Amino acid sequence: MPQTHFDNELSLLPPVNELSPSWRKYIKSIKSQFPFDDKLKQNLSEIGLSTLAPYLAWVPFELLSAVKEVAKGGYARVYRADVAVPKLLCGLMNRHKIIALKEIQLTMLREVIIQHSSAVLSKFRLLTRFVKLLMYRSPGARFIRLIGLSRHAETGNYFLVTEYAECGSLEHNQNKRSMFFDSWGDVIENARQISACLATLHDINIIHQDLHPKNIVYKYEAGRNARIIDFGLSQVIADSHNDSDGHYGRLPYIPPECFGDDKSPYTAASDVYCLGTILWQLGSQVSPRDTAVKLQVDGMREEHVPGTPKRYKQIINDCWNVDPQKRPTAKEVHRRLSKLHNYILIQAFFLVGGIRYMIPPFGKRLVYLKRMKAEADKREETSDSFIFSEQTTVSNM
Repeated sequence: MPQTHFDNELSLLPPVNELSPSWRKYIKSIKSQFPFDDKLKQNLSEIGLSTLAPYLAWVPFELLSAVKEVAKGGYARVYRADVAVPKLLCGLMNRHKIIALKEIQLTMLREVIIQHSSAVLSKFRLLTRFVKLLMYRSPGARFIRLIGLSRHAETGNYFLVTEYAECGSLEHNQNKRSMFFDSWGDVIENARQISACLATLHDINIIHQDLHPKNIVYKYEAGRNARIIDFGLSQVIADSHNDSDGHYGRLPYIPPECFGDDKSPYTAASDVYCLGTILWQLGSQVSPRDTAVKLQVDGMREEHVPGTPKRYKQIINDCWNVDPQKRPTAKEVHRRLSKLHNYILIQAFFLVGGIRYMIPPFGKRLVYLKRMKAEADKREETSDSFIFSEQTTVSNM
Protein backbone atom coordinates (compact mmCIF):
# COMPACT_ATOMS: atom_id res chain seq x y z
CA MET A 1 0.00 0.00 0.00
CA PRO A 2 1.47 3.38 -1.00
CA GLN A 3 2.51 5.44 1.99
CA THR A 4 3.12 8.80 0.27
CA HIS A 5 0.08 10.56 1.69
CA PHE A 6 0.63 9.17 5.16
CA ASP A 7 4.30 10.08 5.14
CA ASN A 8 3.46 13.64 4.14
CA GLU A 9 0.73 14.02 6.74
CA LEU A 10 2.82 12.54 9.54
CA SER A 11 6.07 14.28 8.67
CA LEU A 12 5.66 16.75 11.55
CA LEU A 13 4.88 14.08 14.14
CA PRO A 14 7.72 13.52 16.60
CA PRO A 15 8.08 10.18 18.39
CA VAL A 16 5.92 9.91 21.49
CA ASN A 17 8.94 10.14 23.80
CA GLU A 18 9.82 13.52 22.28
CA LEU A 19 6.39 15.09 22.85
CA SER A 20 5.77 17.71 25.49
CA PRO A 21 5.08 16.37 29.01
CA SER A 22 1.42 17.46 28.81
CA TRP A 23 0.80 15.49 25.62
CA ARG A 24 2.62 12.42 26.92
CA LYS A 25 0.43 12.61 30.01
CA TYR A 26 -2.71 12.90 27.86
CA ILE A 27 -1.80 9.89 25.72
CA LYS A 28 -0.93 7.85 28.80
CA SER A 29 -4.27 8.81 30.31
CA ILE A 30 -6.43 7.74 27.35
CA LYS A 31 -4.49 4.51 26.93
CA SER A 32 -4.85 3.68 30.63
CA GLN A 33 -8.58 4.37 30.49
CA PHE A 34 -8.95 2.23 27.38
CA PRO A 35 -6.16 -0.42 27.53
CA PHE A 36 -7.00 -2.24 24.33
CA ASP A 37 -3.85 -1.67 22.30
CA ASP A 38 -3.91 -5.11 20.68
CA LYS A 39 -7.33 -4.37 19.22
CA LEU A 40 -6.19 -0.91 18.17
CA LYS A 41 -3.13 -2.25 16.34
CA GLN A 42 -5.18 -4.94 14.63
CA ASN A 43 -7.70 -2.45 13.24
CA LEU A 44 -5.13 0.18 12.29
CA SER A 45 -3.22 -2.51 10.42
CA GLU A 46 -6.34 -3.33 8.39
CA ILE A 47 -6.57 0.25 7.12
CA GLY A 48 -2.85 0.79 6.69
CA LEU A 49 -2.38 3.22 9.57
CA SER A 50 -0.27 1.22 12.02
CA THR A 51 1.99 4.27 12.42
CA LEU A 52 -0.72 5.96 14.50
CA ALA A 53 -0.96 3.27 17.19
CA PRO A 54 1.31 5.04 19.73
CA TYR A 55 -0.92 8.13 19.71
CA LEU A 56 -4.43 6.67 19.96
CA ALA A 57 -6.66 4.47 22.10
CA TRP A 58 -9.20 1.84 21.16
CA VAL A 59 -12.70 2.46 22.57
CA PRO A 60 -14.82 -0.73 22.36
CA PHE A 61 -18.27 0.09 21.02
CA GLU A 62 -19.88 -2.05 23.73
CA LEU A 63 -18.72 0.53 26.31
CA LEU A 64 -20.90 3.17 24.66
CA SER A 65 -24.46 4.00 25.65
CA ALA A 66 -27.08 6.66 24.88
CA VAL A 67 -25.70 7.02 21.36
CA LYS A 68 -27.57 9.87 19.67
CA GLU A 69 -27.10 11.42 16.24
CA VAL A 70 -26.39 15.14 16.58
CA ALA A 71 -25.33 16.06 13.04
CA LYS A 72 -25.68 14.61 9.57
CA GLY A 73 -24.08 15.57 6.29
CA GLY A 74 -23.76 14.12 2.84
CA TYR A 75 -20.55 12.39 3.82
CA ALA A 76 -20.55 11.93 7.58
CA ARG A 77 -22.69 11.45 10.65
CA VAL A 78 -21.75 12.70 14.09
CA TYR A 79 -23.05 11.16 17.30
CA ARG A 80 -22.99 12.01 20.97
CA ALA A 81 -22.48 9.08 23.36
CA ASP A 82 -21.76 8.21 26.96
CA VAL A 83 -18.74 6.00 27.49
CA ALA A 84 -18.09 3.92 30.60
CA VAL A 85 -14.43 3.83 31.56
CA PRO A 86 -13.56 0.29 32.77
CA LYS A 87 -14.27 0.24 36.52
CA LEU A 88 -10.94 -1.07 37.77
CA LEU A 89 -9.03 1.52 35.78
CA CYS A 90 -10.96 4.66 36.53
CA GLY A 91 -9.59 5.27 40.02
CA LEU A 92 -11.08 8.46 41.38
CA MET A 93 -12.17 9.63 37.93
CA ASN A 94 -15.78 9.81 36.83
CA ARG A 95 -16.59 6.44 35.28
CA HIS A 96 -18.74 8.05 32.58
CA LYS A 97 -17.82 10.76 30.13
CA ILE A 98 -19.52 12.27 27.10
CA ILE A 99 -17.73 11.82 23.79
CA ALA A 100 -18.37 12.53 20.12
CA LEU A 101 -18.27 9.92 17.36
CA LYS A 102 -17.63 10.74 13.71
CA GLU A 103 -18.60 7.82 11.51
CA ILE A 104 -16.30 6.49 8.78
CA GLN A 105 -18.27 4.45 6.25
CA LEU A 106 -17.26 0.80 5.77
CA THR A 107 -17.47 1.24 1.98
CA MET A 108 -14.70 3.81 2.28
CA LEU A 109 -12.47 1.28 4.03
CA ARG A 110 -13.20 -1.41 1.46
CA GLU A 111 -12.14 0.93 -1.33
CA VAL A 112 -8.86 1.56 0.46
CA ILE A 113 -8.16 -2.12 1.02
CA ILE A 114 -9.17 -3.27 -2.48
CA GLN A 115 -8.07 -0.41 -4.72
CA HIS A 116 -5.04 0.94 -2.84
CA SER A 117 -5.28 4.10 -4.92
CA SER A 118 -3.66 7.30 -3.71
CA ALA A 119 -6.91 9.21 -4.31
CA VAL A 120 -8.81 6.93 -1.97
CA LEU A 121 -6.01 6.85 0.57
CA SER A 122 -6.45 10.59 0.93
CA LYS A 123 -9.76 9.87 2.64
CA PHE A 124 -7.73 9.06 5.74
CA ARG A 125 -6.08 12.45 5.81
CA LEU A 126 -8.73 13.38 8.35
CA LEU A 127 -7.36 10.89 10.86
CA THR A 128 -3.72 11.76 10.28
CA ARG A 129 -4.52 15.46 10.52
CA PHE A 130 -6.25 14.92 13.83
CA VAL A 131 -3.11 13.28 15.16
CA LYS A 132 -0.88 16.06 13.84
CA LEU A 133 -2.99 18.62 15.67
CA LEU A 134 -3.04 16.50 18.80
CA MET A 135 0.71 16.88 18.99
CA TYR A 136 0.94 20.49 17.87
CA ARG A 137 2.02 22.87 20.59
CA SER A 138 0.21 26.20 20.26
CA PRO A 139 -0.93 28.01 23.42
CA GLY A 140 -3.17 30.41 21.48
CA ALA A 141 -5.22 27.81 19.63
CA ARG A 142 -7.07 24.79 20.93
CA PHE A 143 -8.80 21.95 19.13
CA ILE A 144 -11.24 19.19 19.92
CA ARG A 145 -8.88 16.44 21.05
CA LEU A 146 -8.87 13.03 19.44
CA ILE A 147 -9.22 10.05 21.78
CA GLY A 148 -9.01 7.20 19.29
CA LEU A 149 -11.09 4.78 17.25
CA SER A 150 -14.11 2.55 17.72
CA ARG A 151 -16.01 0.17 15.46
CA HIS A 152 -19.65 -0.87 15.26
CA ALA A 153 -19.94 -4.64 15.65
CA GLU A 154 -22.88 -5.00 13.22
CA THR A 155 -22.18 -2.48 10.46
CA GLY A 156 -18.40 -2.69 10.66
CA ASN A 157 -18.17 1.09 10.34
CA TYR A 158 -15.35 2.86 12.14
CA PHE A 159 -15.74 5.95 14.31
CA LEU A 160 -13.29 8.66 15.24
CA VAL A 161 -13.73 9.18 18.98
CA THR A 162 -13.17 12.75 20.13
CA GLU A 163 -14.00 15.15 22.90
CA TYR A 164 -17.56 16.45 22.85
CA ALA A 165 -18.24 20.15 22.27
CA GLU A 166 -21.00 20.55 24.82
CA CYS A 167 -21.75 24.19 23.95
CA GLY A 168 -22.74 23.38 20.35
CA SER A 169 -21.78 25.00 17.07
CA LEU A 170 -21.74 28.68 16.19
CA GLU A 171 -24.56 28.05 13.73
CA HIS A 172 -26.72 26.22 16.27
CA ASN A 173 -26.24 28.91 18.89
CA GLN A 174 -27.01 31.75 16.52
CA ASN A 175 -30.08 29.98 15.10
CA LYS A 176 -31.37 29.44 18.62
CA ARG A 177 -30.36 33.00 19.57
CA SER A 178 -28.54 31.53 22.55
CA MET A 179 -25.21 33.20 21.79
CA PHE A 180 -25.57 36.94 21.50
CA PHE A 181 -22.63 39.11 22.29
CA ASP A 182 -23.11 42.13 24.50
CA SER A 183 -20.18 44.10 23.16
CA TRP A 184 -17.72 44.31 20.32
CA GLY A 185 -15.13 43.09 22.80
CA ASP A 186 -17.03 39.77 22.98
CA VAL A 187 -17.29 39.59 19.19
CA ILE A 188 -13.61 40.29 18.65
CA GLU A 189 -12.54 37.82 21.35
CA ASN A 190 -14.48 35.08 19.55
CA ALA A 191 -13.01 36.20 16.23
CA ARG A 192 -9.55 36.11 17.78
CA GLN A 193 -10.04 32.52 19.02
CA ILE A 194 -11.28 31.31 15.62
CA SER A 195 -8.44 33.01 13.74
CA ALA A 196 -5.91 31.44 16.15
CA CYS A 197 -7.25 27.98 15.33
CA LEU A 198 -7.10 28.64 11.59
CA ALA A 199 -3.57 30.03 11.88
CA THR A 200 -2.51 26.82 13.62
CA LEU A 201 -3.94 24.72 10.81
CA HIS A 202 -2.05 26.76 8.25
CA ASP A 203 1.16 26.55 10.28
CA ILE A 204 1.20 22.79 9.77
CA ASN A 205 0.15 23.03 6.11
CA ILE A 206 -3.48 22.04 6.59
CA ILE A 207 -6.09 23.95 4.60
CA HIS A 208 -9.60 23.64 6.02
CA GLN A 209 -11.50 24.02 2.72
CA ASP A 210 -14.97 24.12 4.27
CA LEU A 211 -14.93 26.79 6.96
CA HIS A 212 -18.41 27.86 8.03
CA PRO A 213 -20.33 28.32 11.34
CA LYS A 214 -21.35 24.67 11.61
CA ASN A 215 -17.66 23.73 11.69
CA ILE A 216 -16.96 26.07 14.59
CA VAL A 217 -17.93 24.58 17.94
CA TYR A 218 -17.61 25.64 21.56
CA LYS A 219 -16.32 23.92 24.67
CA TYR A 220 -16.60 25.30 28.16
CA GLU A 221 -13.18 25.69 29.74
CA ALA A 222 -13.18 28.62 32.16
CA GLY A 223 -15.56 30.24 29.68
CA ARG A 224 -16.87 29.35 26.25
CA ASN A 225 -14.02 28.76 23.82
CA ALA A 226 -14.18 28.35 20.04
CA ARG A 227 -12.81 25.30 18.25
CA ILE A 228 -12.55 24.46 14.54
CA ILE A 229 -13.58 20.98 13.39
CA ASP A 230 -13.82 18.96 10.14
CA PHE A 231 -10.64 20.36 8.61
CA GLY A 232 -9.84 18.77 5.25
CA LEU A 233 -13.16 16.93 4.81
CA SER A 234 -13.95 18.95 1.68
CA GLN A 235 -10.80 17.63 -0.01
CA VAL A 236 -11.70 14.11 1.09
CA ILE A 237 -15.00 14.45 -0.79
CA ALA A 238 -13.34 15.91 -3.86
CA ASP A 239 -10.86 13.03 -3.93
CA SER A 240 -13.63 10.46 -3.58
CA HIS A 241 -15.32 11.94 -6.66
CA ASN A 242 -12.03 12.10 -8.60
CA ASP A 243 -12.74 15.80 -9.04
CA SER A 244 -9.50 17.71 -8.82
CA ASP A 245 -11.12 20.97 -9.93
CA GLY A 246 -14.30 20.85 -7.87
CA HIS A 247 -14.82 22.75 -4.63
CA TYR A 248 -17.20 21.52 -1.98
CA GLY A 249 -18.81 23.57 0.75
CA ARG A 250 -21.55 26.04 1.51
CA LEU A 251 -22.05 28.56 -1.27
CA PRO A 252 -22.22 31.69 0.93
CA TYR A 253 -18.75 30.87 2.30
CA ILE A 254 -16.97 29.73 -0.88
CA PRO A 255 -14.43 32.35 -2.07
CA PRO A 256 -14.78 34.04 -5.48
CA GLU A 257 -11.75 32.34 -7.03
CA CYS A 258 -13.59 29.01 -6.77
CA PHE A 259 -16.35 30.12 -9.17
CA GLY A 260 -16.31 30.47 -12.94
CA ASP A 261 -14.54 28.71 -15.77
CA ASP A 262 -11.10 29.92 -14.69
CA LYS A 263 -11.46 28.93 -11.04
CA SER A 264 -8.23 28.69 -9.11
CA PRO A 265 -7.04 26.00 -6.68
CA TYR A 266 -8.25 26.30 -3.10
CA THR A 267 -5.46 27.75 -0.95
CA ALA A 268 -4.87 29.03 2.57
CA ALA A 269 -5.93 32.45 1.25
CA SER A 270 -9.28 30.89 0.33
CA ASP A 271 -9.71 29.87 3.97
CA VAL A 272 -9.01 33.49 4.95
CA TYR A 273 -11.85 34.67 2.72
CA CYS A 274 -14.20 32.29 4.55
CA LEU A 275 -12.83 33.58 7.84
CA GLY A 276 -13.80 37.11 6.79
CA THR A 277 -17.39 35.99 6.23
CA ILE A 278 -17.47 34.37 9.67
CA LEU A 279 -16.08 37.54 11.27
CA TRP A 280 -18.87 39.49 9.58
CA GLN A 281 -21.44 36.98 10.85
CA LEU A 282 -20.13 37.21 14.42
CA GLY A 283 -20.93 40.92 14.41
CA SER A 284 -24.22 40.81 12.51
CA GLN A 285 -25.37 37.56 14.15
CA VAL A 286 -27.26 36.66 10.99
CA SER A 287 -26.22 34.47 8.06
CA PRO A 288 -24.73 36.06 4.92
CA ARG A 289 -27.37 36.80 2.30
CA ASP A 290 -25.21 36.63 -0.84
CA THR A 291 -22.48 34.49 -2.35
CA ALA A 292 -19.10 35.46 -3.74
CA VAL A 293 -20.55 35.09 -7.25
CA LYS A 294 -22.27 38.45 -6.84
CA LEU A 295 -19.10 39.91 -5.40
CA GLN A 296 -17.37 39.10 -8.66
CA VAL A 297 -20.05 40.99 -10.58
CA ASP A 298 -20.34 44.18 -8.55
CA GLY A 299 -17.22 44.15 -6.38
CA MET A 300 -19.20 44.07 -3.11
CA ARG A 301 -19.98 41.37 -0.55
CA GLU A 302 -21.97 42.03 2.65
CA GLU A 303 -22.46 45.47 4.16
CA HIS A 304 -21.29 46.02 7.71
CA VAL A 305 -23.86 46.56 10.44
CA PRO A 306 -24.08 49.97 12.13
CA GLY A 307 -21.50 50.47 14.84
CA THR A 308 -18.92 48.04 13.45
CA PRO A 309 -15.50 49.21 14.69
CA LYS A 310 -13.55 50.63 11.78
CA ARG A 311 -10.52 48.41 12.39
CA TYR A 312 -12.69 45.30 12.57
CA LYS A 313 -14.40 46.34 9.37
CA GLN A 314 -11.02 46.78 7.67
CA ILE A 315 -9.88 43.32 8.74
CA ILE A 316 -13.02 41.80 7.20
CA ASN A 317 -12.62 43.81 4.00
CA ASP A 318 -9.00 42.70 3.71
CA CYS A 319 -10.07 39.07 4.10
CA TRP A 320 -12.65 39.65 1.36
CA ASN A 321 -10.14 41.00 -1.16
CA VAL A 322 -11.00 39.51 -4.55
CA ASP A 323 -7.30 38.89 -5.18
CA PRO A 324 -6.17 35.98 -2.94
CA GLN A 325 -2.59 37.27 -3.06
CA LYS A 326 -3.65 40.50 -1.33
CA ARG A 327 -5.44 38.87 1.59
CA PRO A 328 -3.71 38.74 4.98
CA THR A 329 -2.63 35.41 6.40
CA ALA A 330 -4.64 33.84 9.21
CA LYS A 331 -1.74 34.58 11.53
CA GLU A 332 -1.83 38.25 10.53
CA VAL A 333 -5.61 38.37 11.08
CA HIS A 334 -5.11 36.90 14.55
CA ARG A 335 -2.39 39.44 15.35
CA ARG A 336 -4.59 42.36 14.28
CA LEU A 337 -7.62 41.05 16.16
CA SER A 338 -5.56 40.55 19.33
CA LYS A 339 -4.28 44.10 19.08
CA LEU A 340 -7.80 45.43 18.49
CA HIS A 341 -9.20 43.42 21.39
CA ASN A 342 -6.59 44.82 23.76
CA TYR A 343 -7.35 48.33 22.53
CA ILE A 344 -11.08 47.92 23.18
CA LEU A 345 -10.43 46.54 26.67
CA ILE A 346 -8.29 49.57 27.48
CA GLN A 347 -10.95 51.92 26.10
CA ALA A 348 -13.66 50.19 28.13
CA PHE A 349 -11.51 50.29 31.28
CA PHE A 350 -11.09 54.05 31.03
CA LEU A 351 -14.72 54.49 29.93
CA VAL A 352 -13.71 56.20 26.72
CA GLY A 353 -16.44 55.96 24.12
CA GLY A 354 -18.73 54.03 26.46
CA ILE A 355 -21.83 52.90 24.58
CA ARG A 356 -19.92 53.06 21.31
CA TYR A 357 -18.66 49.53 21.86
CA MET A 358 -22.05 48.02 22.60
CA ILE A 359 -23.72 46.06 19.82
CA PRO A 360 -27.05 47.47 18.56
CA PRO A 361 -30.11 45.37 19.54
CA PHE A 362 -30.93 42.43 17.26
CA GLY A 363 -34.08 44.09 15.93
CA LYS A 364 -32.14 47.11 14.70
CA ARG A 365 -29.56 44.93 13.00
CA LEU A 366 -32.28 42.86 11.32
CA VAL A 367 -34.06 45.97 10.02
CA TYR A 368 -30.74 47.26 8.74
CA LEU A 369 -29.89 44.01 6.95
CA LYS A 370 -33.35 43.82 5.37
CA ARG A 371 -32.90 47.36 4.10
CA MET A 372 -29.50 46.45 2.69
CA LYS A 373 -31.00 43.47 0.87
CA ALA A 374 -33.81 45.59 -0.57
CA GLU A 375 -31.33 48.17 -1.82
CA ALA A 376 -29.13 45.43 -3.27
CA ASP A 377 -32.12 43.95 -5.12
CA LYS A 378 -33.01 47.39 -6.45
CA ARG A 379 -29.43 47.89 -7.54
CA GLU A 380 -29.62 44.68 -9.58
CA GLU A 381 -32.71 45.99 -11.35
CA THR A 382 -31.24 49.41 -12.17
CA SER A 383 -27.61 48.26 -12.66
CA ASP A 384 -26.53 51.37 -10.75
CA SER A 385 -23.57 51.05 -8.42
CA PHE A 386 -24.30 51.17 -4.70
CA ILE A 387 -21.97 53.03 -2.36
CA PHE A 388 -22.41 52.43 1.35
CA SER A 389 -22.35 55.70 3.26
CA GLU A 390 -20.02 55.90 6.24
CA GLN A 391 -22.57 58.25 7.79
CA THR A 392 -24.77 55.27 8.64
CA THR A 393 -22.14 53.89 11.00
CA VAL A 394 -21.70 54.88 14.61
CA SER A 395 -18.08 54.11 15.33
CA ASN A 396 -15.14 56.10 14.06
CA MET A 397 -12.61 53.89 15.77
